[in-house]
Amino acid sequence: MNTKSELIVFGVAALALVGAAYYAKQKVAGFIPPVVREGFEAAGLLTGEAFHMLTNPLDAFGIVPQQGAGGKAYWTKTTPWENPNDPVSNNDSGMNFNYF
Repeated sequence: MNTKSELIVFGVAALALVGAAYYAKQKVAGFIPPVVREGFEAAGLLTGEAFHMLTNPLDAFGIVPQQGAGGKAYWTKTTPWENPNDPVSNNDSGMNFNYF
């Protein structure tokens, strides 16, 4: 078999597996207690959130850029050399307290 035909066979098998799982879920759904179904749903949500934390940690913990004019997102510059309004590093003494 070549690679293309193997991919087609794999795709058909995956589709059949998903269809069989959906059919089995519909048949068995009446026999599973609601608390078990809710537990599986909760486990699915927790797994999804864990995956989201691994793939996009800033967004998962609510750290998002500010919205500028027109709704365009931008990050606030916080490094001393990019932020002239930083009172810690840009003060009258000339000392940069970020390094202490």
